[in-house]
This record gives sequence, structure tokens and C-alpha cells, in this order.
Amino acid sequence: MNQLLYEEACFQAWDYLERKVHGEIRGKKRAEEKAYDPDKGDGSPITLWNKTCEKKYKGLLKIQPQRHVTPIDYKTGKPKDMDDFAAPSKRQSIDELLVKIQTIIEDDSEGVYQKTYVRKNPPPPITCQAVLLAIVNHAINGEKWTLDSLAMEFNTPKGTMRGAFENKLKSLLSKMQDFLD
Repeated sequence: MNQLLYEEACFQAWDYLERKVHGEIRGKKRAEEKAYDPDKGDGSPITLWNKTCEKKYKGLLKIQPQRHVTPIDYKTGKPKDMDDFAAPSKRQSIDELLVKIQTIIEDDSEGVYQKTYVRKNPPPPITCQAVLLAIVNHAINGEKWTLDSLAMEFNTPKGTMRGAFENKLKSLLSKMQDFLD
């Protein structure tokens, strides 16, 4: 039963993270103020997901005796079949997932990451591929990163990096989900 609760908490946390990245969280603030921004103390996406998953799991544990849990596919809204769940030992670890993401960015079969620029001028140009690889490398090494730290790393103004994150990097990251499924 706890496995089912954990699965549901995972799905709820992932749904929250997707909405947070796109600024679609309800509340009193504007969407831009609620959207994910590591420079505002949101931490890494992995940290945000872990904290959210833990909170959702604890909440489900409290109400667990009162209901039978059926995992929900939050994309379709329909109950998931138990055959859809892989055994925990077969699941990709976060490290394996990060290596897979790194490989996708490096291979860049469509050339999207190499041809999209954070900054083209003054030379040298900074590609989205270079910035995304830096983010993945920080995550693989367990290092925290912010848009400000990336701006320093690439010797570019903070506003340039923030603008690129909002206008280019965020959409490239959301499209990466297609490669990972």
C-alpha cells in the first residue's frame, strides 16, 4: 500500500513541478512571481521535486486509512493500471537519468541546442547546448546552480542569462520530456 502512496505522491509532485516551471500555480501572486526561478530560492528542480514529493507522501499517509489509493495518470486524469509500474529495481536512478539527458544534449541530432543561442555577440557565442550541459554537469556533481552563477560562469550579464532561461532554455527543457518518455 505504501508503494501506491509513493507512486501517487510522485505523480502529484511531478504535476506540481511542471506547473511551477510554467508559472501555472494558483495563488495571490502573478504567474511570473510564482514561476520556478532558482535565483529566488527555489533551489534545483530535483530539490524542489524531492521536497514536494515528501510533502505529498506525508499528506497521503495521514489520510491513507480513510481511502483506497489508485494512482492517477495526471496527464489523462484516468487511473493507472498496476502493470504500468516497473519494479523499483528497474527504475532509472537520477544519475542514469542525468546521464541520459547529457547524452541527448551532446548528441543534439536535430541541432536545436547548438543553433539556439543564449548570446551570439560579442564573441564567443554562448549556445543553449553549452548552458544546458553546464546545468547537467552541476546536477551530476551534486552542485547547486543559479542563473546568476551561470551568468558568472559564462561571463555574461545576469539579465541575459535570465532572459535566455525564460525565452529559450525553459522551452528546450520542456521539450526534452518527449525524448525521455
